Amino acid sequence: FGSLRAAIYCANDHPGTVIRFNLSTNDPNYSNGIWTIKPTGEFPPLVADGTMIDGTTQPGYTNHPVIALDGSAKAKSHASSCRYSNSFAGMVSF
Repeated sequence: FGSLRAAIYCANDHPGTVIRFNLSTNDPNYSNGIWTIKPTGEFPPLVADGTMIDGTTQPGYTNHPVIALDGSAKAKSHASSCRYSNSFAGMVSF
């Protein structure tokens, strides 16, 4: 999809979607084995049942997160709009 935001929009149209990662080590937000996603605005709410954002699919994942979601630049979050049937794996958020 090219971006996590685009993948979330697609997942909202297709319940049960697993969002997978394949970030390049040439990505400007890659440093010391960690990819940091720095959204400049809020993500759309996760409204489709069964969506999974799976950081364990990122090449290089071996029992510890290699993707960090840095939400420090966004004004507000839709985390409270995430359905309970959705899940996250293999990522850290700060």
